[in-house]
Amino acid sequence: MPTLAHQRLRRQGLIASSFRSPAEVVSSLGVVQAQDYPAALWALGLRLPGTTAQTVEHSIENRAIVRTWLIRGTLHFTTVEDVRWMLDLFAPGLLKSSARRNRELQLDEATLARSSRLIADAVQGGQTRTRRELFALLDAHGLDTPNQRGIYMLGRASYEGLIVQGVQHGRDPSFFALDALPPSRRLGRDEAIAELARRYFTGHGPAALPDFVWWSGLRVSEARAGLEAVQTHLAAETMDGRTFWRAPCEGPAMPQALVALLLPAYDEFLIGYKDRSASLALEHAAHVKNANGLGATVIFDGRVIGTWTRETKRTEVVIHARSFEAWPGDVLLAVERAAEQYGAFHEKRAVVKLKDT
Repeated sequence: MPTLAHQRLRRQGLIASSFRSPAEVVSSLGVVQAQDYPAALWALGLRLPGTTAQTVEHSIENRAIVRTWLIRGTLHFTTVEDVRWMLDLFAPGLLKSSARRNRELQLDEATLARSSRLIADAVQGGQTRTRRELFALLDAHGLDTPNQRGIYMLGRASYEGLIVQGVQHGRDPSFFALDALPPSRRLGRDEAIAELARRYFTGHGPAALPDFVWWSGLRVSEARAGLEAVQTHLAAETMDGRTFWRAPCEGPAMPQALVALLLPAYDEFLIGYKDRSASLALEHAAHVKNANGLGATVIFDGRVIGTWTRETKRTEVVIHARSFEAWPGDVLLAVERAAEQYGAFHEKRAVVKLKDT
């Protein structure tokens, strides 16, 4: 019987992937956390063996996937088909939760209405604007953008369904009108929660209800109702007295190759669960945290065995790996192969430099 970690690796396409495009990956997982743009590109690339960063960005340029603030108030990739119903589901809560910070930034409703009009006008007619350009526009109209004011004005326009994000240019994200996308379905709140539950448990399962509550940011009662609405379409299994839900047809158990993976920061394999003990030992948890959540991790046989950072040069990328414990030769070889995959994604040669934590 595959372990919980192995089942999740397979379900998420980190081993034996059958995904054919970035949009398929995002649709299967529901959303993919994307506040760190380069990390999010690699999260998709990991699940699409043989692809490159350029290929993933083509999907963004072609508007098969878009980026905006959704679950937990965090930037995520979602598909064009899903973005509107997801915004309908999460935008009311995001508007409410941002009210206090808006007051602190002296962004009253009149100011925010004016900023949204300016932003919407700037992206009409299929125009794409960078954050720098939109900040300059707002500043020119007396709507000062420093000290997070600009970010919250862009957030407000995003929650209102006026703009979404496309390709990032260096550190500068770009924005275009949501209305520039083809029409897509809209769902009532209960139906949307049920659909989100279905996506989560089929894309991340096996997972338990508290995992879905954490991932979605929904109230416990809403998350439970969503699960109850779709549980007849899921398979349940009990482990250590807890009920886990997953897609009903996983196929026969496959032999598990002892592969290593270089997971990016905020990868769904870890960030997607409240209880990460299936893959992350408690004594190592502090090593993988960063200021905003979870940093980049080295995985072997479904378990976190270290962390990594990258140093990008003209023709190569240096992977600085930190191990929690000394790695035997076979593990080091597996990590080097994982680094080669990362290098190929960026069309560069990869070099691993190892240090103990």
